[in-house]
Amino acid sequence: MILRRIFIAGLLGCTMLAGCDGDDKSPPADTTSQGTFDQLKQENAQLKGTVDGLLERFKALEQSLGGTQGDVAELKKLFAALSGGFTELVARVTATEADIATLKGLNAQLADLEKKVKALETTSLTGAEKASVQTITESLATLRNDIDQELKKKLVATDLKSLEDKVATLESGKVDKGALETLALEIEKKLAALDDTARLGSSATGDFKKRIEALEGEIDKLKNPPRVDIALTQFVDPFIGTGPGAPHDTGGNGMGAFTFPAAGRPFGMVNWGPDTNTPGGYSVKGYHYEMNRITGFPLTHLSGVGCDAGSAIPFLPMSAASETQPALDHKQEAAQPGYYYIKFPGSDIETELTATTRSGLGKFTYPAGRSALLRIDAASSTGSGTLAVDVASKSVSGSTSDGGFCGAGGRFNVYFHAVFDQAFTPSTSSGNATTLTFTAAAGAPTVMRVKVGLSYVSTANAKENLEKESGNATFEQVREQASADWNKRLNAIQVSGGSADDTKKFYTALYHSLQTPSTFSDVNGEYIRFGDEKTEKVEKDRVHYSSFSSWDTYRSLVPLQSLLYPHELSDMMQTLVNDAKQCGGTFPMWVHGNSSSPIMPGDGVSIIVAQAHAYGARNFDTAAASKIMRDTAFGRTTECDGRTTLPGLGDYMKLGYIPYNSNEQGDTSSNMEYTSTDFAISQFVTALGTKDDQVVVGGPTDEAVTLRKRSGNWSNLFNPDWKNVKDQPHPLIQPRGKDRKWPAGFVRDNTGYGGSYKEQYREGNAEQYTWMAPHDIRGLINAVGGDKAALSRLDTFMKYVNAYEIGSTAEPGYMWIGNEPNFASPFLYNWTSQPYKSQAVVQRIRTSQFTTKVDGIPGNDDLGAESGWLVWSMLGLYPEIPAVPGLTLTSPLFEKAVVWQGDNKLMTINAQNPGKTYIQDVKLNGEAYGSTWLPFDPAKSGAKLDFTLGDKPSCWGSKPTANIAPSFGPDGKDTPLLVPVEACALQ
Repeated sequence: MILRRIFIAGLLGCTMLAGCDGDDKSPPADTTSQGTFDQLKQENAQLKGTVDGLLERFKALEQSLGGTQGDVAELKKLFAALSGGFTELVARVTATEADIATLKGLNAQLADLEKKVKALETTSLTGAEKASVQTITESLATLRNDIDQELKKKLVATDLKSLEDKVATLESGKVDKGALETLALEIEKKLAALDDTARLGSSATGDFKKRIEALEGEIDKLKNPPRVDIALTQFVDPFIGTGPGAPHDTGGNGMGAFTFPAAGRPFGMVNWGPDTNTPGGYSVKGYHYEMNRITGFPLTHLSGVGCDAGSAIPFLPMSAASETQPALDHKQEAAQPGYYYIKFPGSDIETELTATTRSGLGKFTYPAGRSALLRIDAASSTGSGTLAVDVASKSVSGSTSDGGFCGAGGRFNVYFHAVFDQAFTPSTSSGNATTLTFTAAAGAPTVMRVKVGLSYVSTANAKENLEKESGNATFEQVREQASADWNKRLNAIQVSGGSADDTKKFYTALYHSLQTPSTFSDVNGEYIRFGDEKTEKVEKDRVHYSSFSSWDTYRSLVPLQSLLYPHELSDMMQTLVNDAKQCGGTFPMWVHGNSSSPIMPGDGVSIIVAQAHAYGARNFDTAAASKIMRDTAFGRTTECDGRTTLPGLGDYMKLGYIPYNSNEQGDTSSNMEYTSTDFAISQFVTALGTKDDQVVVGGPTDEAVTLRKRSGNWSNLFNPDWKNVKDQPHPLIQPRGKDRKWPAGFVRDNTGYGGSYKEQYREGNAEQYTWMAPHDIRGLINAVGGDKAALSRLDTFMKYVNAYEIGSTAEPGYMWIGNEPNFASPFLYNWTSQPYKSQAVVQRIRTSQFTTKVDGIPGNDDLGAESGWLVWSMLGLYPEIPAVPGLTLTSPLFEKAVVWQGDNKLMTINAQNPGKTYIQDVKLNGEAYGSTWLPFDPAKSGAKLDFTLGDKPSCWGSKPTANIAPSFGPDGKDTPLLVPVEACALQ
């Protein structure tokens, strides 16, 4: 049986090596792996024929056996063994196809990798990246050669020609035991070679797979390099926006941005920083760069708001009780994300502040020889409270009333618990303020440190927030952590290749855009219900938020935040859903603490929620949000916290517009707000694609269609007989009465006409609000007379880009980038035949209206709204249409910008000739792209935009053949142009 064992083992080894051959078919030196695989497959088929033929020839030889009976019997046994081996070989040859498929798969992987490398070579690469590509290319060539060599070895090892020769010898001569033993020796020799090939070949195949996997990893790193954070806080200047307002284009000073240089964390509860004395004229309590006195260091601030808010629990170090307003010297002041420093002239007291999310850490250094005092006030910008001192535990606790935002919001309490690192003597143990005196160090500066926890629930929670977040950490450790936290957030967008000023403007704007909404729940999850003092607990692993400026932030800020931080924004949207459930079934309006202030018109929160969902924040109760939106839009619920959300809704639903004598703020302009909300809700409900408890006739789907129809109500305030209206220069939205009649004369702004029709435009005028129909821009272009008329109107409108709402009645209205209703206006040219004009206007705004000076923001920042606009525009993008996941394009300012969502790269934007104004060409993922509109799915990643910019206008984007910028008509269809678009004219 030794012969059978040897023979079958040899054949099995042969099949494991993917085939045997009767001829030497070794490929030439220049044969590729694919050619070798094809050859091997062919040889496999030949091999099966060879084995079948050998078997038949063996059977024929057995019939011709001669000799003694004993010899014949022994030879038949040997032939039986050989015949069994050949039969086994027939079965094993069939199985080699699977092995060949495995090897062929490796070859296909190699070909795919080579294609990926060639694609990389056509992209923008750094010098280091180019070197990596070259190394990968060389490794691929080496691997391909190694596979070729291994295949050649297999072909040699599986050569059966010598076995065929032995069979042929038997056929031509006498079949005897010696001849069969010679055949057996040949098989033994073949087995040895096959054993070596099988053993080495198996390890080689495994090695090939590992090498392919390694190269795939290297290519993936080049194609999708992992996020590596860089030092970005150095580019943030918290003093930008703290100064007085810059002059308007048409004369007169604008309002300041009202930002602050306080120490806080992204979306933090605590923003511990300075307040100054307040300038004359319209202003708010807070920090004003132009002033010369510090009034204290409160623990809370709201960035960019136009009414008193926050400034709760101010601390003030002093060397004497009379130093209630120490001088401010900006040369002795510094601020960075998460840190603030100042040294008072005269007393030389140094104050350093840093923060966690819910606590602040202060470090006060008093010079040698001076007393060390610290005053604490239980007060806010709008209220006061009480505090209690515990000398034994070296702590002070208390609370203050806050709220009443813009004179209309409810009130709530802010609680604090402060712990000092050394003993003190208080001026009083209770009351609304106390001054603590610390023992001065002998002959050396006195350094006193304090940790303060904040809460909107209780002093006990404030203490717990302090202990859980600050614990045993030192001031320096927390300062370092705060800087790292901000740096991580800022790295969500990594820009390079821009000027120093542009980089500073960009990262300061991104910093300002991430300060609110602010954390409202404590570390234990507790927070105060909306509109009352009952305690709720947030769902596990969620955070409850406050500070929602809906009218201001839905246009630019919320899409940006949702794209970059969908986890936090999902919690914020769930917060608003919870607020609505607690306050009456409709969304609040301007959320401060746990109260709603109806200081701006419309239902901006519904747009916020729809925007957040469209741009990727989707982990919240969307069914509940849908019901709240629709119940409000159809008047089934009308109030939150006793305040009516849509006071003009009854007339709006009945007439198709808000009449000028309704109860809404700025009746005529608010009509535009209502239509935007209708459209956003319709988009949100449609995007959900689910049904809730109102699945009846008139349920979600039908209501979405109705709201889409209502979104066209903006056109109902265009008087078709405008030419016969005194002084009206062209089609514009105008007040309209409940009797459906129009004013006899043109109502340009809030001065009215003939003393009537006053306050028809909330913070704006007729021209500024006419352009605010972002969901149906082509419909709007049609309404003003078509492409040519719209271009002429826009050219005049954009003559000044930061005008004001009121001017000489002889002047036409101009754009006002310092206020939200015109945020989308600069991009309107992208829906005309001359998109290059949007590029010019946006460039003018971001270079002339936004600067690195303290007055470098053109209006109230409104919790980051203006800053959000700047971030988008500097990237060359803007979320023009509410609740529609897409971006309109303009020229980017940086050579490269990478947008991240955590470790997921959403988009890469490259610009050739950065800083130039006009787009010459755009490529999307390497392919020519001729549209001003980019559909965008936040769930997908890796999009790459390549811009070529120049100094002269071009006709790029004027006549796209695909991805035409959408315009959503009320009939559910895209609004067509009234007339063919005008030819692109370069002016």
